[in-house]
Amino acid sequence: MDYVGRPLLASVFLALLWLQWRFPLRRQHFSVLRRLVRNFVLSIPGFAVVRLAMLPIPIAVAMWAQQRHIGLLNWIAVPGWVAVIGTFLTMDYAYWWWHWANHMVPIFWRFHNVHHTDLDLDVSTAARFHFGEMIFSIGFLSLAVILFGIGPIVLVVFFITFEAATLFHHSNWRLPIKLERILNLILVTPRMHGI
Repeated sequence: MDYVGRPLLASVFLALLWLQWRFPLRRQHFSVLRRLVRNFVLSIPGFAVVRLAMLPIPIAVAMWAQQRHIGLLNWIAVPGWVAVIGTFLTMDYAYWWWHWANHMVPIFWRFHNVHHTDLDLDVSTAARFHFGEMIFSIGFLSLAVILFGIGPIVLVVFFITFEAATLFHHSNWRLPIKLERILNLILVTPRMHGI
């Protein structure tokens, strides 16, 4: 992930930062530079958790489950492309439930609320997560990986894709409305997420 994912995600972040500056969806109420600095200072402990545990632990769990043939996708014989689609669908569904729990379970909300207290929504908001939320998510993600039998390589591809999508839908980029309507059929877009 480090050699491909990080440069790719950094490039996506910088591209979206430029696009939201060039084609803003909403008027920003506060200094963009101050918010960028604040959001990145808030995200430093979270980045440490991601680097040390949030990615390595679920990937190690995926390797363990695969070696022992544990989980749905390890029990059924499917072509590789079906396993990839199955991984994306099941992990996206698992993340939906995790996000729901972050809003509905009081202890989780206390951590997740940090993300929602950003006064303007833009691509830097995608990095604004409390490290406590990330620590709790490790167990949830690891459980999903075991239950669904997610393979480690496909899991890494999913993580990169998921993070790129998170950057995209948190951005303040105004897409052409026709393009946005088409993308809304399969993705959460900035306008849709901002509602």
